[in-house]
Amino acid sequence: MSWRAEASGGPYGPGRALRLIVVTPDPVKLPHETTEYLITNFWESEKDRSPGRVPVTPAASLEVALLYARRPRIEQAYREVKQHLGWTHCQARSDMALRRHWSLVCAAFCFLHW
Repeated sequence: MSWRAEASGGPYGPGRALRLIVVTPDPVKLPHETTEYLITNFWESEKDRSPGRVPVTPAASLEVALLYARRPRIEQAYREVKQHLGWTHCQARSDMALRRHWSLVCAAFCFLHW
């Protein structure tokens, strides 16, 4: 079971552009290995319209913690796909060339898989 709280101070807090959310299993000791400090620019409520916030629906601290918990798995999967499909070897310089390369690699992968 994790404990979470929203901290305020400095550039973080209500009415400011950034929120700081602390997620930890032990709120007294705050162990370094298992405590995470999440910084986000998601809104806290509909009333919060401070500059620099992401224009999406408001997110409670639990939602922010769950989103950030998924991040390592998503990054690992992206690294594996990038390595498997050969995206690490692409020497494209422009955005259009990179998109064309990715489209061709994905098409070749689908063709071979089929």
